[in-house]
This record gives sequence, structure tokens and C-alpha cells, in this order.
Amino acid sequence: MRFISLLQEATHGILDLNDAAKLLLVQKRRIYDITNVLEGIGLVSKISKNKVASRCCLFQKPSTLKLKQSEVGVIATPGMPET
Repeated sequence: MRFISLLQEATHGILDLNDAAKLLLVQKRRIYDITNVLEGIGLVSKISKNKVASRCCLFQKPSTLKLKQSEVGVIATPGMPET
């Protein structure tokens, strides 16, 4: 959860892994383990040797996730009433 918090607070969703290791007081190898898993499931992507970018809205600050229904669009399901 602490790593996710760093991703959420990262400027433009880009996190420096060296900074993350220092802030979390862990070995850089552990940070690479985390990012490899997140990259494997498509939630982050490496943009350089020591930087990753979030690819998922789960890592954005909650205030940036507020969208109007008209911005998202509604997909009607047959047999289901529209909201």
C-alpha cells in the first residue's frame, strides 16, 4: 500500500524507483519485484531503467477520478433499464 501511495502522489504518474526505495526504507531489489509484478499485469510500464509510469486509474488520486456521466458514456444492456 505504501508503494501505491507513492504512485498516486507521483508527478504525472511517473515514479523514480531510487526515490521510492529511499522513502520506503527498502532495498531497491524489493521495489523492482513490486514493479515487475505490476508491469506483468499491465498496471505500470517502465519508461526508463529507474522510472515507471502508472497505466491504470487505480493509481490516480481519487479527486482526479470524478467524471460526469456524459464524459464516460452509458452502455445499455438489453433488458436493463437505463439510468
